[in-house]
Amino acid sequence: MAGASAFQSLARQEDPTLSRRFGTVTTFFPGASALRVESLVTEKLEGRLQELHEIEELDSTSRTGLSVIQIQLADEYDEDTVDEVWSKVRDKLADARGELPAGVSDPEFADRTSTAVTLLVSLAWEGEGAAPLGVLTRLAEELENRLRNLPGTRETELHGEAAEEVRVSVDPLVLAAANLTVRDVSNAIARADAKMPAGQLRSASNDLLLEVGGELESLARIREVPLRREGDGRFLRVGDISTVEKAVREPPTS
Repeated sequence: MAGASAFQSLARQEDPTLSRRFGTVTTFFPGASALRVESLVTEKLEGRLQELHEIEELDSTSRTGLSVIQIQLADEYDEDTVDEVWSKVRDKLADARGELPAGVSDPEFADRTSTAVTLLVSLAWEGEGAAPLGVLTRLAEELENRLRNLPGTRETELHGEAAEEVRVSVDPLVLAAANLTVRDVSNAIARADAKMPAGQLRSASNDLLLEVGGELESLARIREVPLRREGDGRFLRVGDISTVEKAVREPPTS
């Protein structure tokens, strides 16, 4: 009876408060390419944070003008000890500030509270043959967008999605007849996928990095990449010597 009475007296919450073991560091580097952000900002901040044994995992993303680092603490840190750990994280970020180049903003740190999952939704393939993972992933992303827009929704997360890639399968006989190599094809595609900064636009309220808009955005565009000009004036293109298709990345990454 004592046990049942104690159970009835336990505090209960619809959405229990859990330890704040997750944090995010956001740093802005206006006008810098993703490669510069990675080498000059993200790697330096990660180096400092990796000195803390309390951190279990770091996951970073570097984009044009932006660095984002996700932090996860080890399981043993609860609500009574987590504040001290986050204080150490802030100190490490302050130490790293002097190593960052001019023009970089102060790293912005924010811890996040874990909450209970309100609703779990899964998509399953019930048709014949192997499941089209790419199609299921795109449907899941569309469903996530719709759920995110529902009133009262705080956050949505997608798990188990399949990463897709563009696969260029070269016909070795046609390639040899054209006196080309796989590296020749790869280099031609890389040159056509322009992502180099084209300049910078500065104004009183904006500092924008301009990029060339010639990147490869479709399978048809990749098939049309020229490899060389033939004697009759026509171009030999990627689609003439290979099959270009969208496929699920192997091995899977998530």
